[in-house]
Amino acid sequence: MKIYRYPGVRPFEAGDSALFFGRDRDIADLYEMVRAERLVVLFGKSGYGKSSLLNAGVLPRLGKVMTAVEVRLGEYIAGQSFPPAETVQRKTPLQQRLQPDAAFLRRLPPTLWTHFKQLDSGRKGSYLLVFDQFEEFFSYPTEQQRAFRDQLADLLNGEPPEELREAARTLDREQRRLLTAPMDIRVLFAIRSDRMHEMDRLKDRLPAILHKRYELKALSREQAREAITGPAALTDPRPDLREGRITMTPLKDQWAFASPPFEYREDALDKILAGLAISNTAQQSGVEAFQLQILCDSIENKVAAGLVPDRDGNGRPDVAAEDLPDFTEVFAQYYERRLALLPETQRDAARRVIEDGLVRYDPATDEGRRLSVDGQALLKDFEVAGLSPDLLRELENTFLVRREPNTLGGHNYELSHDTLLAPVVRAKKRRMAAEEERRRKEELAAEEARIAREKAEAQRRQRRNVGRGGAFRRR
Repeated sequence: MKIYRYPGVRPFEAGDSALFFGRDRDIADLYEMVRAERLVVLFGKSGYGKSSLLNAGVLPRLGKVMTAVEVRLGEYIAGQSFPPAETVQRKTPLQQRLQPDAAFLRRLPPTLWTHFKQLDSGRKGSYLLVFDQFEEFFSYPTEQQRAFRDQLADLLNGEPPEELREAARTLDREQRRLLTAPMDIRVLFAIRSDRMHEMDRLKDRLPAILHKRYELKALSREQAREAITGPAALTDPRPDLREGRITMTPLKDQWAFASPPFEYREDALDKILAGLAISNTAQQSGVEAFQLQILCDSIENKVAAGLVPDRDGNGRPDVAAEDLPDFTEVFAQYYERRLALLPETQRDAARRVIEDGLVRYDPATDEGRRLSVDGQALLKDFEVAGLSPDLLRELENTFLVRREPNTLGGHNYELSHDTLLAPVVRAKKRRMAAEEERRRKEELAAEEARIAREKAEAQRRQRRNVGRGGAFRRR
């Protein structure tokens, strides 16, 4: 199996820990904060790597000391999305059997409190609820937001909901003790910094929601340098790559990097760090992790194709400044390059699914946004265009699209990252313009053909009339 050193558009996953360089301090600091606090908010700009920090850095460590429950709500879709509180319960299925002394919990109202009481009845421990991309929560109806807020506040404050306190009057002393005993529940929200203000909606029941915040900032030059050079130097993608970090599960000798180990010359590193800092909204102080990963993916593909020479004779290709792609076009090129990995017969369908099904473009504002869409709905809407389950899987393999379990027992699909939104919208506008131009030419050709037919018909009628006139004169 070919392993790429840089994930490109997809976030790092738990199995990529050994490839995740540059965030050691953030991993350690956020880990300690979650261990010490019941409620933590991780925030940062889109593209800074919040999901990667969680997946490949913090959660593998926290998973050793508590049960981490990862919850992705998805954008609200009327008639499809479950309420957030129910989604949490679906992410933590209950055992068929409870301990005898906890069986009474099944008769109580189905709140988060009773749900986690049932989970906790068979084992005692800490639970960490992790809500990645929590900005999606605020797309849900107000009453669902309020119900989730209230039930989560009860969990964190250690107080059973009011309806349970009423129900407890019918329980015996031991059952009331079990019901009201506090649980060790912790919550970690991850949200984009431009949506942080929406967290104020939860403050009336969760007043401490913004007291313990961890801001994930852009990579410093030193962190970015480590994130660039660290994966390139690795020789083996199997476990124990460096200092005890564990990567993907080994399958004997089936794992191999797509490229040989390679190095970066200083002129290349200087150009990358300066170029990405400029492209990062002109902030010279930091580098966006997501943009860095796409650029490094492009470089690795050149190395894998044998297009980067070994300039110093040490047996490893040396990436020089002249080998780097045009930074202003690298993201659009990435999108087109990933589409080109598909069979030619599938590319048009793939483009339409991404540009029309997973992106909503508003011509009035010239803005686009990502959509999270149920897979079955996509298949139905784009069947005529050529979409199939196999093509959906192929789109996942290109990492242009990612799949997330939804609460309907299926999967939602969405564009893999906000950084791709602008290139996809530009590609969509070009395609729409080309299609409009093609329609205009077809309509013009049809109109010219109609005029030509009418002209030819008029000429035929004229010839027939002339012929009839000549025959009349001969009589």
